[in-house]
Amino acid sequence: MMDVKTKRTRLNRDQRRRQLLDVAKGMVGAHGADALTLVSLAETAGVSRPVVYDQFQTRSGLFIALYEEIAERQFGMLRDRLANAEPAFRSVAEAASEAYMRCYATVGPEAFAIVAALKGDEAMERFGSELLRRYIDAYAEAFRPYTRLPEEVLTVRCTAIVGAAEALSGVMVRSEIEEPEAVATLFSLIISWFSTDIPSDG
Repeated sequence: MMDVKTKRTRLNRDQRRRQLLDVAKGMVGAHGADALTLVSLAETAGVSRPVVYDQFQTRSGLFIALYEEIAERQFGMLRDRLANAEPAFRSVAEAASEAYMRCYATVGPEAFAIVAALKGDEAMERFGSELLRRYIDAYAEAFRPYTRLPEEVLTVRCTAIVGAAEALSGVMVRSEIEEPEAVATLFSLIISWFSTDIPSDG
C-alpha cells in the first residue's frame, strides 16, 4: 500500500472520481492488482469508505472504470491517427496498423493487470465486446471509401483485421516480437485482404 496518503480535499463528484481513479491506477502500477480493493483505495486516497463505494459500488466496478478510461484514451489515439492519414488506401492501412500497435505499446503495465483481474467478469466481457465492435466500426469507416466490397463483407474483413491485431499485440507485449514487426505484419495482412478489391486509383 502506498505510504503517502492524499490530503482530504473538497471535490465535486467528477473531481473525486478523477482523484480516486488516479490513486487506484498508481496503486495497481506500484503494487499490482491484488493490492487494490475499495477499502485500500479509500485508505490510500484519504477518504471515507462510503465515498469510494458510492463511486464504484464493487471492486469489479472500480476495475472496469479504470479499464474504460484506458480504453477510451487508446481508442481516441486510433481515431485521431486514422482521421489524419493521407486519403489513400495504403496510407490508411499503414495508419491503422501503426495506431493499433502504438496503443498497446504505450499503455502501462497496470492495464494488463486490470484485464487479468477482470478475467471472467461478465460486465467486463460485455465492455470488451463493445470495444472490439468500436474498433471494427472504426476500421470499416476508414476503409469504406477505398473498396467495392459489400458492407457485410467489409465488416467481416474488419473483424478479421481486429482479431489479427489483437493476436499480434499480445505477442508484442510479451516481447516475442518488436513493435515494427507487429506493425509490418498487420499492414501486410490488411493489404492482402483488400488488394483485389481496391480500385487501381485507391
